[in-house]
Amino acid sequence: MVYRCHDVKFKIRPNYANMWRYSEMLATRPPQVVSYGEGLTPIVKVNGVLCKLENRNPTGTYADRASSVIVSGMRRKTYRVKYESDFAYSLAFYAKLAGSEVSVIAEPKELDPQDIIGIASLGGSLEFRGKPELQYENPLSVEGLKTIAFELVESSPNAERVYVPSSSGLLAFSIAEGLNELEGAPPMEVTAVVVKGSPLPSFLGFSRTIKIVEIEPEEVINGLVRLARRGFYIKFLAASAYAYASTEERGVALISGGIRKPQLKRPKSLEGASLKRRILDVLSRGGDLSAYEIWKEMPQFTLRGVYSALKSLEAEGSICARYKMRGRRKIRIYELCGPD
Repeated sequence: MVYRCHDVKFKIRPNYANMWRYSEMLATRPPQVVSYGEGLTPIVKVNGVLCKLENRNPTGTYADRASSVIVSGMRRKTYRVKYESDFAYSLAFYAKLAGSEVSVIAEPKELDPQDIIGIASLGGSLEFRGKPELQYENPLSVEGLKTIAFELVESSPNAERVYVPSSSGLLAFSIAEGLNELEGAPPMEVTAVVVKGSPLPSFLGFSRTIKIVEIEPEEVINGLVRLARRGFYIKFLAASAYAYASTEERGVALISGGIRKPQLKRPKSLEGASLKRRILDVLSRGGDLSAYEIWKEMPQFTLRGVYSALKSLEAEGSICARYKMRGRRKIRIYELCGPD
């Protein structure tokens, strides 16, 4: 089941620096949004291939778009969800933002150790028996993932097709739905890239407009290597769209599913502690400052050091970050956190 919309007019909320700028184009409009700056991911050239960097979302995956809509539109104390790699961690992250938690139902042999650690660190739990109340393939996920289509229309890349890594096929289906529903959308073919030998994605049977292509596993691995050399550390399936797009022309590939790394909670050096005190002092005199603007107030430190200290302060809960639009640019700004 999905929400069907027809002749959707392109209407954005320009002051929103996240995917919720398209809220008036969605079938669901929750009264209160749970967001952490997901969406509005950039499109850049990587080794000559246009790539939409979904790994820039808060947890490194396009699933954040689905999780934001789910947690905003379906409030629960506990979300009992079927395990799906990346999605379970993403939902745990957004549930925590809303003061909730997740309980993930999974087969032990299916679990990615990285997901176990991440879910546990966010207060989630795992079950090996029982029935989930929620799974990745649901109407709210489709609404969140549709926003990728709206971003492609707004950014107007020089591309005739979008290449989408496909396992269940929900991502490709959702993007196609968004383009099909939008009145006056430019013709852009959605191409689902399936790794040869994998089952045909079930959701692709619900769309007549999606083109399905296969790619050899060896080609995906070569794509992984090329991406790693450019600093993109992503999972095998996530590299399939890039690998296929590198052999084609006039297309944009979705890159998602980055490998998460443990984060340091605080700098250990005395200089780091001093820098954090200076940042708090600057923000106490007025927030809504970008990292660059904060650094300009203390040029004796490095810009890289300021970024590191900001990340540490945010993890400690001393400062809060959000996104805002300045002209056509999405800027991350910082301020002191208010009382809960």
